[in-house]
Amino acid sequence: MAKRVQIAHPREVTTPDDWVSQKAEPKPEVPAEPMKRLTIDVPESLHTAIKLACVANRQKMADAVRALLEKTYRSDKAA
Repeated sequence: MAKRVQIAHPREVTTPDDWVSQKAEPKPEVPAEPMKRLTIDVPESLHTAIKLACVANRQKMADAVRALLEKTYRSDKAA
């Protein structure tokens, strides 16, 4: 059975935010602390090793790297 997705006609939507708010997925939880993006370059072999480990553990790469950074750089979680 095919999945049906209803899309509003452009004339029925007043703003882009209205269109986005019509999606069926719930909005993600807002983190307790604001998040900042960190971009780093790593060798392809390291990226592959991280990716394989995350697939095996059924976790996102961002979560795994974030946990390593927290363990290394944050001495107390309340900071």
